Amino acid sequence: MTANNERVDGETITTSDDLFAGYEIVTGWLTGNLLNDDDSVDVGATEAAYESMVESALLEAFPGAEIKIRTQDGSGSTPIPFHTVVYPPDDAMPSDELAERVDRIVEGVFESFRWIVWAE
Repeated sequence: MTANNERVDGETITTSDDLFAGYEIVTGWLTGNLLNDDDSVDVGATEAAYESMVESALLEAFPGAEIKIRTQDGSGSTPIPFHTVVYPPDDAMPSDELAERVDRIVEGVFESFRWIVWAE
């Protein structure tokens, strides 16, 4: 484990590069819920960019965690196996608080719309 020390307001804050080692984060979505049919968007590249941005944001927020993203073609209500679940190490009960945090991060990526790749 790599520890990083940072001084904040005269206080030393220690963080770890693998603070969430042993955690498993599972989330997902139906790809049809990302966009409406639009010829001006490269759908495949857009879906890949969205998944990559979500994964990067989650790795930054949860260093050391294993991130699993499930996607499926379709639209509508997200199937239960695609709902966000965060499994702590040691087979502890899933963390609803961390799952809500994951959902907020995913929502933030979605609302940024920086993942849209326009067709040429």
